Amino acid sequence: MTVEGRAVEGGVDALLSTLGHDLRSPLNAIIGFSDLLRLELPGPLNEAQRHGVAEIRAAGDAMLRMTDALVDLARVEVGAVQVEVAPVSLGPFLDEIRASFQAMAAERGLTLGVDPSGSDRCQTDAGVLARILSHLVRNGISATESGGVTIRAEEHPGGQVRIEVVDTGPGISEHDRAMVFRPFDRSASDVPRQGTGLGLFVSRRLADLLGAELTMETEIGRGSTFGIVVPGDR
Repeated sequence: MTVEGRAVEGGVDALLSTLGHDLRSPLNAIIGFSDLLRLELPGPLNEAQRHGVAEIRAAGDAMLRMTDALVDLARVEVGAVQVEVAPVSLGPFLDEIRASFQAMAAERGLTLGVDPSGSDRCQTDAGVLARILSHLVRNGISATESGGVTIRAEEHPGGQVRIEVVDTGPGISEHDRAMVFRPFDRSASDVPRQGTGLGLFVSRRLADLLGAELTMETEIGRGSTFGIVVPGDR
């Protein structure tokens, strides 16, 4: 296979990985240079310019989220995701997820915390679980205007571990709850949401690969909790 004249070896998965990289690279450049402008390192900006740069940054973030979701979905659909179960130390694992989204949370004035105290290890595919939690954390930050997002792990009956992403966002209305796991079907509420609405759908498909269920608890005005139960390491 070739991408813009370059040979891509390794089949469909390698092709998707290459396309994902090629899409993310210019998006990361757009986001990075817009950050330099927002910091006014090249020179002072007027108010209209600051607004324009903020719009560029937001659009870049939205495109990056869509790219990640679409590549993940494509890999699942073609059967390119191979599950390899191994012990996962939750403390360092969840800290790494937090580090990936700390800047995004800070940009919105939100806290991003980790509480792995309920359980310290589990048995699962670390790469697949990381993709699920990344979509959930990104979704939680995007939907939250004040407060923050917490990633926590706790013991679950039967020697299992439940990992949750808890936000202090507006919650999801009863009408919208039936739609949040549908592809390309965003919430019909008045809360602004960017993207294709793929993140939660992809998270559920990835959870299916782990033989796990993705759950949702939400209350208007109090936020939402998305959780996944995986085997403990005993």
